[in-house]
Amino acid sequence: MVFVDSLETQVSNLERENAKLREDLKAQALGVDKAIHDIRSPIVNLFGFYKELFEDINSAYEKGELLSEEQMNDAKEGFEFVFASKEKIEVLLTDMLAIAKLRSGKIPLNTEYHSLNKIIDFSTKENEAFLSEGQEITYKCQGDLVINCDEYKFGEVISNLIKNGIEALDGKGEVEISYFDVPKSHSGAREDKYVICISDTGKGISVEDKPHIFEDFYTRGKGNKGTGLGLASCKAIVEKHGWKINVYSDGPGKGASLHISLPASDIKPADQ
Repeated sequence: MVFVDSLETQVSNLERENAKLREDLKAQALGVDKAIHDIRSPIVNLFGFYKELFEDINSAYEKGELLSEEQMNDAKEGFEFVFASKEKIEVLLTDMLAIAKLRSGKIPLNTEYHSLNKIIDFSTKENEAFLSEGQEITYKCQGDLVINCDEYKFGEVISNLIKNGIEALDGKGEVEISYFDVPKSHSGAREDKYVICISDTGKGISVEDKPHIFEDFYTRGKGNKGTGLGLASCKAIVEKHGWKINVYSDGPGKGASLHISLPASDIKPADQ
């Protein structure tokens, strides 16, 4: 009887793992489909623009004429679109390659102790240009944390999360950066930990979106700009450090908060 119960448990576990694998494969397939679409779309538009421009130039040449002012303006707008499309493709391919390398272990972390204030200050300045009127980035922490991290890669995470928060703002609003400590007696963990928070007062995250927010190529709803690789990349870098990242939101219109949890063993006082 014990053997039968054990066998049933194993079968049940295998069925759960199989179901999860099917979901993962389905998500990957959808992600690949979206990646192909995101790359194909600007390329198709590029060829369309070049074809139209060539026809205008060829027609003017055959008539022995110069391009009209209207055609020149159209060409200027077209070339601006070309440059924007090129940047979009480069960002997508760079993010895809970075995530693949991180997950394969081909990119090592160069960890040393660095000032969290310094990382946040640099990341904030990087994103100030994206702020609109009535929007601000605030850092509500006293003192400093010195954390054992890859300064460049973790700086990318903080910068990406700040930018994500700015993009979520609808009109006036705030992106707030803070941290707090969680004693092991409160969390049930083996040791104390610290949580770095990047919160925004923006559009929030729906219940449907929340489980998928860190998936590759997933974007929050229709019309969302970007490749959907930003948060996936952040998660890969955070987990490469051996830390955790989670998202919290009370729903649409109620803002969101990204929490990065790291053990106290990766932190030392700023004066050491």
